[in-house]
Amino acid sequence: MHADLAAKYPKFSGTGYIAFPVLRGAHREFHVIVELRPEVLNGLVLFSAGHPDAQSDFFSLSLQRGRIELRFAILHCVLSEKTSYAA
Repeated sequence: MHADLAAKYPKFSGTGYIAFPVLRGAHREFHVIVELRPEVLNGLVLFSAGHPDAQSDFFSLSLQRGRIELRFAILHCVLSEKTSYAA
């Protein structure tokens, strides 16, 4: 099933967030398009977890010192990749 979810032009002051419905079938495939205009160098952009404790089966996209970091975990194995340039 394919569904588009959109949040246009949100702005947060450090404590806000947007919640979307559960990503059904995301364990097989999902696509994400994100455009950012960060005002700070560090912050969580996207996060989704398969379990309430978020210890396994999660996906995150964040800014770490201005670099985009993608992290995901499957069965307690965490993989991480950072861009070599600042956003």
